[in-house]
Amino acid sequence: MLKEVETEDVCDPNFRGLFLTAFPENERIPLGNIQRTFGHGGKLRFYYDSDEFVGFTFAFETRDVVFFVYLAVEQSQRGKGYGTDILSMMAESKGRRKMFLVLEKVSGEGEELRIRKARRDLYLRNGWHPTGTDILSDGYWFESMYIDSPVTEQEMLATVKYYEEVHTGERR
Repeated sequence: MLKEVETEDVCDPNFRGLFLTAFPENERIPLGNIQRTFGHGGKLRFYYDSDEFVGFTFAFETRDVVFFVYLAVEQSQRGKGYGTDILSMMAESKGRRKMFLVLEKVSGEGEELRIRKARRDLYLRNGWHPTGTDILSDGYWFESMYIDSPVTEQEMLATVKYYEEVHTGERR
């Protein structure tokens, strides 16, 4: 059974190692920026199978909307259904709020293209739907997706703007 633990420990070696290897540099915000969101909507969750670290999620939550920022599963644990289990747990935790995510567009070549397609396919298999809206986040354009209730472009833009103001320190 997968266990979820909410934490603020960005120094945890399992988290740091996975964070640095699972995302390209241009998609990683500084860990200090993640810390800055705690107490203002940032939720970092670690997932364990028994005592073994499986992966993590990071989301930014407001009263009405959840911005699902990161999901990563340890390389050695991929293909075992953990990503699906984590996505299910995240969907349950949102309650009645709307939830969206952004992910890199499916483009590129070779291994990069394969990885991007696999990520997108994981979300599609688990009930996520493209919004048809590209979102600018931290200087990069991403495709956006939602689960359950559609999220308007205005809701996504307002949530991303608030998230960026908090994690960059513009808003305290």
